Amino acid sequence: MRAARAPYYHPILVQTLLPVFCTGTRIFPHRRVSRCLDYKGTLWDLSQLPTRKRISPFEEDRIIKGFLRTEGSIRRNVLNALAKCTSSSEGKPGCASILHYVRHVRLGSGAHVYLFRCLNRHCCQQGALRYFDATGREVIRHRKFVVCPICKVQLLLHTRVSQAGGLRYDPPLWLLSCPNPNTIDHRTPEHPRVGTTFYYDPDRNTFIKPRRSRARRFSRPYVQSKVVEDSSVGELSSTQLGLGRQGSFV
Repeated sequence: MRAARAPYYHPILVQTLLPVFCTGTRIFPHRRVSRCLDYKGTLWDLSQLPTRKRISPFEEDRIIKGFLRTEGSIRRNVLNALAKCTSSSEGKPGCASILHYVRHVRLGSGAHVYLFRCLNRHCCQQGALRYFDATGREVIRHRKFVVCPICKVQLLLHTRVSQAGGLRYDPPLWLLSCPNPNTIDHRTPEHPRVGTTFYYDPDRNTFIKPRRSRARRFSRPYVQSKVVEDSSVGELSSTQLGLGRQGSFV
């Protein structure tokens, strides 16, 4: 077998693999067979594993423990270590396919929650976010709604802003917009310029108004020099122009 390209790190197998291939010999050729070789000399058929660019920390711990087990095949232990689509708390059935890892978020208490999503188009939970804790157990997280302070309608999340008014915010602010279905004027005597867009701080659970930082004005250096024309020569000397010997202002 010959090497196909340079070694790379495989996130599901948690090790570096070398892609190799074989097309047979000149006398007995066959179709190209592609495999991956690890540092122990084991050939892996990656077509039997799901395509994932990254995994969560609790999945990585399960995979490492699966390599240390003696009973069962390593492939089955690796597949059992990944998060799967199960029936939700609302009673919707799952398709038992491997979930796609999206990202992790940090709650106000400091705990990390890992977000997964099912990509099977035949599943009734396709695209729905699933929340797992650090132990790999699915948790139920109620979505937080923010209500418009004027018309009392649920606000829509437009985007997250980490910089507003010349200041940086960590965690970023929520840029919310009010759909205003009743066409209510959002301007008040206290805030005559308030529109249907609001900045919300999720940590303090309050609406904030970013202040605009005024730009500093820098004045250009100005040197006043008195120019006197010598009528006898008709030219201006450097001393009369206010310049020194090397042509700089004095």
